[in-house]
Amino acid sequence: MKSFQDDVLEDYKINVTKIQVYRAKRLAKDLIEGTYKEQYASLFDYAEELKNATKSSTVKIKTRIAKGETVFQRIYVCLAAYKKGFLEGCTLLLVLMATILKGLILDRS
Repeated sequence: MKSFQDDVLEDYKINVTKIQVYRAKRLAKDLIEGTYKEQYASLFDYAEELKNATKSSTVKIKTRIAKGETVFQRIYVCLAAYKKGFLEGCTLLLVLMATILKGLILDRS
């Protein structure tokens, strides 16, 4: 706290007490946490927009109830383009593996 008091005195030429520093810290914390709550509240809107933009995209939001409030836990997002690319890549890999396995089985016969 002392270094913050010194910084305020040096930068703004104002003496602040420890109580003022604690109050400012608490106010800043409340402002930041309020902003986080607002951002998390808009996650559901974001998820709906993604689903509306591309129907095959997947968005799942996990929440829990704590002290009567909905609390964010995690979000899973799989965009349609990623899903399509992954499946196309897997198809090539599966064909390659099937060819290798078929060759191994024929060699043993």
